[in-house]
Amino acid sequence: MPRPPSPTALRTGALRAGPLRDGLLRALGRPLAELRDTVDQVALIARTPLHHLVPDVRMLPPESLRFFHVDPWWCAALRDGVLSTGIGTTLDEVVGRLAHDTLDAPRPLSGLLMRSALVRNWPEAVVEPLRAGGGLLDIVHRRVIGPDLLLCLVDGVPDEVVLREPHAGIHFGVDENDRIGLRRLTPPVGDSLGEEASFPADGDIGRFLRTAHDGAVPEILDLTAGPDPLVPALADALRELGELPEGGSLSPGALAVELVNAPQRISFTPGR
Repeated sequence: MPRPPSPTALRTGALRAGPLRDGLLRALGRPLAELRDTVDQVALIARTPLHHLVPDVRMLPPESLRFFHVDPWWCAALRDGVLSTGIGTTLDEVVGRLAHDTLDAPRPLSGLLMRSALVRNWPEAVVEPLRAGGGLLDIVHRRVIGPDLLLCLVDGVPDEVVLREPHAGIHFGVDENDRIGLRRLTPPVGDSLGEEASFPADGDIGRFLRTAHDGAVPEILDLTAGPDPLVPALADALRELGELPEGGSLSPGALAVELVNAPQRISFTPGR
């Protein structure tokens, strides 16, 4: 009968290639697959206690956003530490080396940590990591930690990160501070013009409200009637931007486009 390999043979080149390595890989297929899942780079970071990722609370004060790169060498050291546990025999060491040799090298990851009331109010806020040109990178791990802390890990390094208010159907209304953000009525219809309706300094959106028949508080938009209706004022602003021809009127559909309240959006790029 063939003699089993000696410890010296197990520690040397016999594991790099040949029937011994192939036999061990076949015999340990399922345990090695489970071990690879355990020491997966993303899984290890996801299980790492927060105080190892943010060692000082002053690094993440309230209402702050931090972008970061994941050090692949730190991930490799973390993985080696996991693989080194429970080694008590030569065979344990051999299996550990075999598992190490079959693992992929840590890949470039980046991420963000946001500590804000936004996380509490919008836990499903949309995070879009983008490459230059608009390609969307995968978020390989996302977790809300505590009431107001969001952690996202991204497969790669984005050139831009966009945060959006969660999408929840179509809403109509006015923007903050009683402003109306103007939108294109020519293709591409609905895109923001980057301009707001410019009303006289002595008024706000309240000037376009009228009272209901049974109430004393102005709360109904006065669209076309009255001495100072909303639709003509919006039409004037859109004519100045070339979105309506001279003398053209604002149709009901065009008014609906102007009053769409899209989810709020903010973009972050390096150096800005």
